[in-house]
Amino acid sequence: WLCVDSLLSISSCCDENESQMKTSGSFYSDSTLQSIFIDIIESLENAGENSVVSILRCVRSVLGLIHLNRSRQNLSSLGISYEMMMQLVKSSWLLHLSCNKRRVAPIAALLSAILHPSIFPNLEMHQTNEKGPGPLKWFVETLLNEGSKSPRTIRLAALHLSGLWLMYPQTLRFYMEELKLLALYGSVAFDEDFEAELSENHEARFEVSMLAQSPDCEFTEVFINTELYARVSVAALFHQLWKQIKEKSKLETEEALQCGKLFLLKLLDSAVNDNDLSKELYKKYSSVHRRKVRVWQMICVLSHYVEEDIVEEVTSTVHTCLYRNNLPAVRQYLETFAILIYLKFPTLAEAQLVPIFHDHGMRQQALSSYVFIAANVILHSGELVVQRNHLNQLLPPIISFLTSHHHSLRSFTQLLVHTVFSKLWHILQLESSENPSIERRCFQDLKKYLAENTDCARLRVSIEGFLDVFDPDISGTPPGIFTARIE
Repeated sequence: WLCVDSLLSISSCCDENESQMKTSGSFYSDSTLQSIFIDIIESLENAGENSVVSILRCVRSVLGLIHLNRSRQNLSSLGISYEMMMQLVKSSWLLHLSCNKRRVAPIAALLSAILHPSIFPNLEMHQTNEKGPGPLKWFVETLLNEGSKSPRTIRLAALHLSGLWLMYPQTLRFYMEELKLLALYGSVAFDEDFEAELSENHEARFEVSMLAQSPDCEFTEVFINTELYARVSVAALFHQLWKQIKEKSKLETEEALQCGKLFLLKLLDSAVNDNDLSKELYKKYSSVHRRKVRVWQMICVLSHYVEEDIVEEVTSTVHTCLYRNNLPAVRQYLETFAILIYLKFPTLAEAQLVPIFHDHGMRQQALSSYVFIAANVILHSGELVVQRNHLNQLLPPIISFLTSHHHSLRSFTQLLVHTVFSKLWHILQLESSENPSIERRCFQDLKKYLAENTDCARLRVSIEGFLDVFDPDISGTPPGIFTARIE
């Protein structure tokens, strides 16, 4: 297999010389490559561990050469049948099961060979039919389910798949469950040897270099040695897809946009209906707590995908979750998501928040979140007309919570009202005149009290920094979600 791998690699060694490259295509005819491919499939199940990497390299090379030959002949089909691919994935999976799961090179070689860029855009390989899931769908599903016990397998799969999905977003719709698995993945195991193996083992380094590139290498590689890597990769994927959606025509990116919406709605449905994610009683840092944080982190990244056609469904789900009991580490992402949605759809803010503030049966914890959401919507509205309108509609019902007997709600309202007064007092136009109205005098005295009262000042010192941290431009991006964030 080492010899076969070397012979098949001749053409790739000539890639710097275009004329040699053209000649190299004639080294192997389609029939020869097909014959080699069949021989490899028949040999996979019985291959020894020492030949795993070389035989998988042969698979990768053969698929690459067949693709090269077919593209020169202007043939769209690769000439690899559905049945042949199914046999390949099942044989290679049996080979994988017999290997050491700690070695990076065989896992990376398996991924780059089976999930090959020449095969991946073929939708038939992902679709489920009467025979079951397509070959690549079966492989990814099986790999991730088994790989949940192996941090290295999950990490390398996340790297390769996120790169392929970025290149071929039309395949995303077949992988909603797998995307959810990666988005919620977390492991207490810390794989401190991973980077060491990459730096010391040439074979491992080479095989990893053959994987598809991460959607945002500079950002994601910071997390390569941590359990966050899988979900950071998924977040970076959807963020990069959103950038493409903004830059390219609607026709080119419609598939990616719909997949983003589909994934967002799936995660929101899980947040409401999943047995773990919908729990209201759970311990801090428990598995339920961590999963809740993960799902809302990903939902925040997907906030860009909310459009008119789904916004009512999205906000309805958010209200359900905000009404439930949740720890602060979870609520902060719920609040961030709601703020981003209301900044994008300003008329919804007044239509939905004002009735909530007038609902005197609302839970105090939920009201605290809504006060925070409303204050940030007021502070960060981009247009002056919108900001003034928000002030007129949202501030009056918030003021009443200054009298609440619920300590957290009252204190939080004091802090937020003071912040709004400090930054937007000029918009309220409540400066003194010769005969100020009673409303003006009330607001002026309230502003002075909140600014000068020692208890209010002490509260601001301990909490006000949280308000300054919020930035609507980065709060829905992977760096804004996954870098150190104060609870």
